[in-house]
Amino acid sequence: MPPKIEHVIVLMLENRSFDHLFGFLDHPKKFNGLTGNESNPKYKTDPTPVSVYKGANTYNDPDPGHSHLEIMTQIDLGVGGKNDGFYSSYAEKITDKGGKSDPREVLGIFDTATPGKPGYIIAQLAKAYTLCDNWFSSVPGETWPNRNFAHAGTSDGEVNIKKKFYKNRTIFEEIAEHGLKWQIYHDGIAQAMVFYKLWFKRRFRSFDHFKKDVESDRLANYIFIEPLHFSLKGRSNSMHPANNRKDGDKDFIAAEALIAEIYNTLLANKNVFEKSVLLITFDEHGGFYDHEPPPTCVSPDGQIAVGGFDFKQYGIRVPAIIVSPHAKKAHIDSEEYDHSSIIRSVFQILDIDAHLQDRDKIAKSFLQSLTDEEPEYPLRPLTVHVPFEDNLAPKFMGFAEINEQNFDELNELQKDLLQMAENMQEVMADDELTVERNIALTGNRMYEDMAVKRFMPKAPLNIRQVENEFLARYGDNS
Repeated sequence: MPPKIEHVIVLMLENRSFDHLFGFLDHPKKFNGLTGNESNPKYKTDPTPVSVYKGANTYNDPDPGHSHLEIMTQIDLGVGGKNDGFYSSYAEKITDKGGKSDPREVLGIFDTATPGKPGYIIAQLAKAYTLCDNWFSSVPGETWPNRNFAHAGTSDGEVNIKKKFYKNRTIFEEIAEHGLKWQIYHDGIAQAMVFYKLWFKRRFRSFDHFKKDVESDRLANYIFIEPLHFSLKGRSNSMHPANNRKDGDKDFIAAEALIAEIYNTLLANKNVFEKSVLLITFDEHGGFYDHEPPPTCVSPDGQIAVGGFDFKQYGIRVPAIIVSPHAKKAHIDSEEYDHSSIIRSVFQILDIDAHLQDRDKIAKSFLQSLTDEEPEYPLRPLTVHVPFEDNLAPKFMGFAEINEQNFDELNELQKDLLQMAENMQEVMADDELTVERNIALTGNRMYEDMAVKRFMPKAPLNIRQVENEFLARYGDNS
């Protein structure tokens, strides 16, 4: 058992599978990666194998499919194999969307061994600390249901993005009721804001406070970091594959700069780092190939999704790294995890005897990958190698208004968050009862133009302005 851990920090990035990032990782120990012989058939009617290859793109057109139905096809194309439908699923989406990518790109694997190449930074942490090679997304579905699992241990019966405000009990409320503190750091609109009951706890804080809070040793007991999802003016840093349209690799590298900033900030303050553990993971796989079939699991709450899915199967495997002076070094943790393991681990580490749902009640805890040995620091501060003239930090001021002219530059997650931002403006109030009344008056439905099957803002919308309005009402200004 390690010395008392006081701070558990979770950074959840966007839409990369385990094999896509780490399948060919040059780790000193054996792990569940790729041999190079893995492949997918092209289609049900064409069994021609398409093999994995080293050379992933950071941007794909269109974004690979990761709706529930697309994922179920990726898991089982119906030709006798497992995880054999990635190529076919993406080929169909390219045709439907008129995209320019080759469907083979979903089998592309990052070359993380070369300094300066995308993936190098995160790979250094994966090799130095504890790499989990059996961490699955919680549901074969999109971003919102998987992030909701991390917070609430359930997606409330949803397998795709259901744009509404949620009232499920969360890890944050349980922590507060045990006399401990939590904090959400974010840039722009955070998906966690869908849990409207959290607004009135006033524990939302812009990410630029993180470094100051570490330096002053005032971190909360549980910290969730949500990256910047929007790249209109400035760059996103979520690692989402649809965010690099204009800047080549720079949005991806900005995500690695975020990782480096968090790690370097902790490393520079060892009195804080030695009582902390950082988990870096991804909400879901983003449509990219992984060879490991998702196992069966326990339903969190007995709900059945539209279409009949019973939540007794995980989603696709995603990367997860445990970083701490007390984490086992150059270690492979092959325990079976999903995002409900975040809840289980946090409760165990903070000595909270509780659970939220049946899934997190029996989930495995990554506490086993922490040791009681002397703290070790196997990795120096991380340096992101970019041309001098490139400023990878997001530009906080003058954030672009989103209107009909630039709306199509957004990826689907950004459009969903934009829709949430507009509806937040509509329901915000100074007390919870009024917010609930406002949500009820809208039918708890984030409006979209069903005639054209897409959402458009009623007027030009400035995401930074919405964030500022939110923080003025509900932010942590301490």
